[in-house]
Formats: sequence, C-alpha cells, structure tokens
Amino acid sequence: MQVRQELQDYILKNGRDYTPAPLPPGMVRGKVGDCFDHCTILALGRKWRYVEGLALDPRDRETWILHAWLTDGEHAFDPTWMADVLGKEIPVPTIYFGIEMDIEHVAEFMISTRYKSVLDNAWRDPIAARAAAPGVPTNRP
Repeated sequence: MQVRQELQDYILKNGRDYTPAPLPPGMVRGKVGDCFDHCTILALGRKWRYVEGLALDPRDRETWILHAWLTDGEHAFDPTWMADVLGKEIPVPTIYFGIEMDIEHVAEFMISTRYKSVLDNAWRDPIAARAAAPGVPTNRP
C-alpha cells in the first residue's frame, strides 16, 4: 500500500527515528499483519509505549509502509515482523520513523471509530476492535 504524501509529510514533521532492537524479555510475538492490534494490547500493559509511523519494508527495502511498534523511548521493538533466527532474537533490519501515542487514546479511538489504527484508517470489525482493548470506554463523559 502506498502511503499518501500528506500523511508521510505529517509523520516526518511530527515523528522521530527509533533504533531497531531485539525484543526485550517478556515481549510476546504476534502474527505478521497484526501490528496495530498486537502492539495496542501489549502497550495497554504499561511496560512499553506505542508508536505508529513509517517503516521500511524489510522484504524489498524500497517500500515505506504504515506500521506500529513498541518503544522504551529510544528503541523500536517490533513484535510482528519476524526476526527470530534459531531461537535468538535479532533486530529487524529496517528503518523506523514514527510518532509515540498515548495508548488509552489510541485504544479509545480504535474502539469508537472501528479503525484499525490512528494513521492507517482502514475499516475493521467492531468485535475485534473491542477485543483489542477490553475495558477502555468507547465515549468520554
């Protein structure tokens, strides 16, 4: 999927780069393609922070895609692009540039709008949206 120029410009203006790193202990891998849901669920646990932005596709090294990952403020921990070689975690060889987001706002947005993420606004199943963030209210009082 090609990222719209306006969205690329927004991310480049408001984001920053993150250094790829191996998954830290306790971070569970999710399925390839489930980056937004999986990272939201893990970030709701409050151990890591949620980032959405642009990542260079490691398969062709020329395509930038909208993606989500987790951070400690400096590193990109990517639990949905496979980087496990013979049982050992290695960083995904790519470039990450994104915007750190408040996870409660992200989860609320995903549930109330039924979008799969803040930046990649594709329609999604409302049951899956609620499962991505159980207990987060859909409206604010």
